[in-house]
Amino acid sequence: MKLSYYLRRFYQVPAVEKRLLVKGFLLSLPVFMLVYLFPLKTYMHLLKTKPSFRADEEHRLQMIRLTRRTMRRISRFSPVTLSCLVRSIVFKLLLNKLGVESTIALGVNNSRLQLLKAHAFVKVGERVVFLGKRNFKTIYLFD
Repeated sequence: MKLSYYLRRFYQVPAVEKRLLVKGFLLSLPVFMLVYLFPLKTYMHLLKTKPSFRADEEHRLQMIRLTRRTMRRISRFSPVTLSCLVRSIVFKLLLNKLGVESTIALGVNNSRLQLLKAHAFVKVGERVVFLGKRNFKTIYLFD
């Protein structure tokens, strides 16, 4: 599609979503570099951050939906392929800015012989809200 089409669509997006989209893009590059250049223990403190304020229940649900939509756009238009860990970290940091407390969970799936897959996803409370997949047993939570 043409660039003019995307620019027109960008200006149709509400201002709140635009700000979140820009923040998400600006966060995704350093997080991408951090994940691929350094071991997990180096940036583990990032995964344990808490929001500065707490949003009410109705506001939380709206912010989760908005952040999910934003992350889909970031993944779609990113010049590099973002792993599930990178997307989960960016998602958590965006939720923190919006006052929603979340947890990054690392899970494994070894249902097939000699095949071990790892996956990162985000939970709010006990509910998986981002990148949830079936058959992944949670092995570590970053509260």
